[in-house]
Amino acid sequence: MANVDVHDRTPQSIAGPSPPPVDALLSCKTDHVRLITKLLGAICLKERQAPLAGPLAWCQLSEQGLRFTTEESTSLQARVYLMADMFREYAYAEAEPALIGLNLGVVLECLRILDGKGGALSQPPSLFVRYQEESACLRLTLVEGIALTTCEISTLDNGLPSDHGGASVRQSCRLVLKAETLRDGLAELEWGEANQRDKVVQLRVGAAARTLTLTVRNADCGCEMTFPADAMAKADVERDVDESYSFAHLQAVSRALHSAEEACVRVMDNGELNVMMRLNEGGKQGFVEYFLAPLDVDLDDEGFALAGGPVARPRGGNGHSGVHRAGGDGDGDGDGTSAG
Repeated sequence: MANVDVHDRTPQSIAGPSPPPVDALLSCKTDHVRLITKLLGAICLKERQAPLAGPLAWCQLSEQGLRFTTEESTSLQARVYLMADMFREYAYAEAEPALIGLNLGVVLECLRILDGKGGALSQPPSLFVRYQEESACLRLTLVEGIALTTCEISTLDNGLPSDHGGASVRQSCRLVLKAETLRDGLAELEWGEANQRDKVVQLRVGAAARTLTLTVRNADCGCEMTFPADAMAKADVERDVDESYSFAHLQAVSRALHSAEEACVRVMDNGELNVMMRLNEGGKQGFVEYFLAPLDVDLDDEGFALAGGPVARPRGGNGHSGVHRAGGDGDGDGDGTSAG
């Protein structure tokens, strides 16, 4: 269970907290608190989850920035990239990345202390982040005007995240379109009970016509949405694609589209669906991306799922736990730009 200690005080100087000790593995400062809160909120895969209930997350620390990862079993994974240039000051003490576990719900609860306050001040709120391996504690210091709040969050041993988006997997297609276009199309498919576990989305991409078609079916009826070639800013299609995914997982993706400007949709040769979005605010941008494992679905002559329902295509687990140094978390290049 995550421990969090919160301290409020009014400093003698509003310049910020004292400099971090030299043994801090990570120390950084940013004024883009709201963008970071929005990005991290986008990878909370369950709606209306109590903060102490999670989700559990992994945070990779590196010279390039921070990468947060959450997942639902091994079939849905979400990542947020906070690149080093999002921070006014950024210092990472080692050459190799490190991986720590966190309760993301607790982190967001600390960041949301600032909600509704910043607009009344001439200066945006500032966030100071520090992590020391010796204490295994992530320290968030929020400075807003003359108010200073410090949250100390204990890190967790979450093992390692599943392996998604490896560089060795080739893409079958890559489509770039406005987030609003994709969001409105997915909204057309939101019929019936939202919690129906048997709802499956069939995704088809035509290599010749450069079209994207989404079809939702269950035992009762179906609904289809087609995006023509002129709805896309870019379409690179190596071959025809026909895969199926969980409707509930796509709903988790669609919630982030409300804050995004552009979306990049890729289907890999192994059937995995990758959706990356760019979010901008205050002159800075961050990336959020999702990996959805394909489903193996047996269809009847009319295209409806046969009895027994969809089955997630098997994936290998890594089975590791403990303190982790990168190179060993096995989830891609992590630069936040691979799909954009």
